[in-house]
Amino acid sequence: MDMDKVMKKRVSIGIAVGCTALAVIITVITNRSGSIGGSAPSSSVLLMCVNPQCGNIFKLDAKDTRRNNEEAGSATAPPVFKCPKCGQMSAYIAMKCPKCGTVFIPNYQDPEAFDKCSKCGYSKHKELNKKK
Repeated sequence: MDMDKVMKKRVSIGIAVGCTALAVIITVITNRSGSIGGSAPSSSVLLMCVNPQCGNIFKLDAKDTRRNNEEAGSATAPPVFKCPKCGQMSAYIAMKCPKCGTVFIPNYQDPEAFDKCSKCGYSKHKELNKKK
């Protein structure tokens, strides 16, 4: 029985670390700019509030996103942000489906289809892997 608890804890930690890594990857991809040298215009990160009474979708400046991550200091869970509409710490980094435009929270537990749209099922990552 103790072995099951240890295994569950290890799996939970692994998932949390994977989620954090994926959040960082998404943030980096979202913040890329095509300019070389000089100062690039500040980009923003798309966020979605998961509070059922809110559901606010908003953007946060990349600089504020990094500051929030540094203040949170947790490397075991996806970064959570304060929603400006409801005031709750219930907003997560989101993605917009390039096919249907639905905004959704990536599935951090599925590295092969983390970007699978919750509405139409499209995954750009999976589509690119099919072509390889």
